[in-house]
Amino acid sequence: KSIIRFGDQDSNNRGSLQYHHSNESINFYNNGNASDPRLTIATGGSVGIGSTSPDYPLDVAGSIGFSGQTRGLTQSASTPTYSFDGDSDTGMYRGNGVNILSFATAGVERLKIDADGAINIGHNPDQSTGTNTQNAILTLKGYPGGNESSAAILALIRGYNTTSATTDHTLGRIVFGDKQAGEYAFIEGEVEANGGS
Repeated sequence: KSIIRFGDQDSNNRGSLQYHHSNESINFYNNGNASDPRLTIATGGSVGIGSTSPDYPLDVAGSIGFSGQTRGLTQSASTPTYSFDGDSDTGMYRGNGVNILSFATAGVERLKIDADGAINIGHNPDQSTGTNTQNAILTLKGYPGGNESSAAILALIRGYNTTSATTDHTLGRIVFGDKQAGEYAFIEGEVEANGGS
């Protein structure tokens, strides 16, 4: 290996820059420490801070502090912008459009917050479900065993209309839907329950 040392009046080894031929890495040391590098540039150009074998272009062992924004690419459900080591298809990303925030697990979008604040869980409001939920402020959709044909839907809707998603109504509706059975129940206006059924 090749070494460049830095010193001062108190010590001739306050820091060093070392090149290691065995793995083609460059290591930076400081404060008289010549055994644990503070920063490593690996043979492929990856940089490790506190890590001598970085797995990513920038690999930091420890916490990171910053001021200002952190920005990433839009990405998708299969490769979310913010994911986890060892679980790269689970995380958060910008959904299909500006001002849309989506969350994914196992590479599938599970929750989406639209630009107007509407929340969709397990449901894409732009897809046909047998009932119109495009104006929903909250939509829940679930289906067992991955069988979407048996999907059940709960939607809290303002401005609901069975034929037009753009028609505005002063009253909202609550929709309970069973796609497989082809049956839907609607609650419109005020509902009050007190006591037993």
